[in-house]
Amino acid sequence: MCTMSLQAPLRWRSALELLGDMAEADNQWGIDHGAWSVLCNMYPEADVPVVMVSTDVTANAQAQFEAGKRLAALRDEGAMIVASGNVVHNLGGVNWRMDTGYRWADGFDERVRDLIKTGDFDAVVNYEKIPDAANAIPTNDHFYPLLTALGAVDPREKVTVWNEYRELGTMSMTSYTWGA
Repeated sequence: MCTMSLQAPLRWRSALELLGDMAEADNQWGIDHGAWSVLCNMYPEADVPVVMVSTDVTANAQAQFEAGKRLAALRDEGAMIVASGNVVHNLGGVNWRMDTGYRWADGFDERVRDLIKTGDFDAVVNYEKIPDAANAIPTNDHFYPLLTALGAVDPREKVTVWNEYRELGTMSMTSYTWGA
């Protein structure tokens, strides 16, 4: 089950209501670094309401995708859904001397990018079948936010791929925007 930190009153439909039995409210943690590190650069005045939905690392990939589908209605009400993580995130293999990715990291990141660009979200949800998935995603905590984002978009929407690079051998910084 994911938890939600409510830092501002919502004028949109409650994310908690949309997620139903998939979530519960919990304001003890506050906003995680994955959210504030992105939002503080986008909104330095902190003048936007934020509802952070944590990643349920005990859930399977399909459940994480389903959470995004449930949250998609918020986009129709003017909410921006921001998901922060890494397509490739293997701290155990970091090479501080590399300013690119290992061949397997490049290949995995590029394959996920191509699947997203063609709207094949099911293949991304089933990422374990993509070559080098075990190296690219030894733990799901940084990959699952992408699945939530994918659930919240229509695969026919135009996607923009930006910030596309790998570094330290095992980290992907590739980013996606839909509907902008």
